[in-house]
Amino acid sequence: MIEESLKSVDTRRLKRQFEGKGEVKGFRFTQIARNDFAVIYEKVYKNYIQTTYEVFEIKVNTRFNSESYPTSKAFGIWAFDVPTMKSAIEKFQEISKKVKERRNKKAEETV
Repeated sequence: MIEESLKSVDTRRLKRQFEGKGEVKGFRFTQIARNDFAVIYEKVYKNYIQTTYEVFEIKVNTRFNSESYPTSKAFGIWAFDVPTMKSAIEKFQEISKKVKERRNKKAEETV
């Protein structure tokens, strides 16, 4: 238990803002909401031509001890691209609730 809490302190967190590379080149990502379970990024395409929101469960890559941004394969599974801030907040709350319940259940099983 203590090891887990120490490990999380050293985990590198997702950047608050970054420019897309590769398949998301031309997009700027800005983190606008976060809790212990999920995150929302505003995704803006060149000069605000298009804005959408990416909402996803926070996952840690244990190999690199860092939180990882989802790849395109994760979308529709544990990451979602939604068109409005309202839908982003709804999805954020949904993901947060599910992850919290899953973690609580896992903690109860280990006791």
